[in-house]
Amino acid sequence: MVFTLAAPALAEGVLAEAPLTAPAAPAEGTDGRRMEGEPITSLEDLEQAVSESSGTYGSPSTIQLGKDITLTEPLTLEGNHYAILELNGHTLTAAKGQRHLEVSGTLTIQDTSEGAAGKLDGNSNGGGVVVKGGTVILKSGAIADCKQSAGNGGGVCVEDSGTFKLIDGTIENCTALNGGGVYAGTGGWLSMEGSAIKNCTATGSGGGVYSGHYFFMEGGAIENCKAAQGGGVYNEGGTCTMQNSAAIERCTATKAGGGVYVAAGKKVELLNTPQVKDNTVDGERDNIALAPGAQVQDRGLDEGASIGISLHGEGWEDDAVILVDSSGNPISKENIPAYVTDDTTGEKLTSTSAADLPKKSVTPPPTPPTPDRAIALDKTELALEPGQTAKLKATLTPADATYKYIFWESSDEAIATVSDSGV
Repeated sequence: MVFTLAAPALAEGVLAEAPLTAPAAPAEGTDGRRMEGEPITSLEDLEQAVSESSGTYGSPSTIQLGKDITLTEPLTLEGNHYAILELNGHTLTAAKGQRHLEVSGTLTIQDTSEGAAGKLDGNSNGGGVVVKGGTVILKSGAIADCKQSAGNGGGVCVEDSGTFKLIDGTIENCTALNGGGVYAGTGGWLSMEGSAIKNCTATGSGGGVYSGHYFFMEGGAIENCKAAQGGGVYNEGGTCTMQNSAAIERCTATKAGGGVYVAAGKKVELLNTPQVKDNTVDGERDNIALAPGAQVQDRGLDEGASIGISLHGEGWEDDAVILVDSSGNPISKENIPAYVTDDTTGEKLTSTSAADLPKKSVTPPPTPPTPDRAIALDKTELALEPGQTAKLKATLTPADATYKYIFWESSDEAIATVSDSGV
């Protein structure tokens, strides 16, 4: 029996030798076929239902889980396809080191069962959703425990001009380089209603959300998230809007912007009664941190709002204005709302001129990790009899790659298997 070998999907540095074991007998197939409309109880049926989804706008296909299922590779929903993934109280677990879903069509994830306990589980080793120019809506249920150590968007990563809408679900305990909960690059659209992003972490920027284009937070809460910059939200794009009672609370950062970090020249728009409070950097108040040239726009704040502002970094112009009205005009000192405070004092903001306000220094953001470029195995073919084992050795270039992880897996366990430890 001859095996053709390929390098693992993820590896860094020189790795320990890993035995490869051929099974004694081929695995048996799955008997029977699922009837149309029945809940899905096998991986084979789930893969088929997603790949063959033919739903249209206004009449999406419904894919309903009938039991917990563990994936072996990401599910892919192609463009122009519309589908609803009904979790039905069950857990969909990602394959090690891989995403749950790659979506270029339109997908609604929901759980209409009592308790809505269904979730996409990354098992702290991969998982989450990639939106590739399509639209994903999390209507109910959860995306939890997803991890992308060297990638962006632990729970959801929005690429290109994709859209992600968080209506009434939860993203929690997710980790990534940027956007621990949700990441949207340039062109990505994010919106959040009555929902929660909590306990998410970014080693770089945006513990809860990293927005590279547009983020509309109509309600819900981002809480207990952390990052180097922008513990709750890192606004690198054009506009971040908060309205109604949207809340960013109890988030932390090690550099700047425990709650929100607004990059140079960008702005955050506020209306109604948003709550940006109890966020810190090294134990000190730091709710909305403005980089040079950034602004807060009052588009109709009401009594009951809670907003703290601080200025960070060097390069502020003396005539820079940090607080403007809905028309973009500077708000006079006399008209500064009582619920807009200076984070350095905890008291009402006394001026909207950057020249009159203290500045906090900002440590430069962490250096991005060195990515892996190539992986090589010491053998490309092996001839094994059933029950025999062999050892493989993988080498990564460059040798200074930041993350030292490897995930071994077999593309066909009916032919050869490999354990989590490489045995």
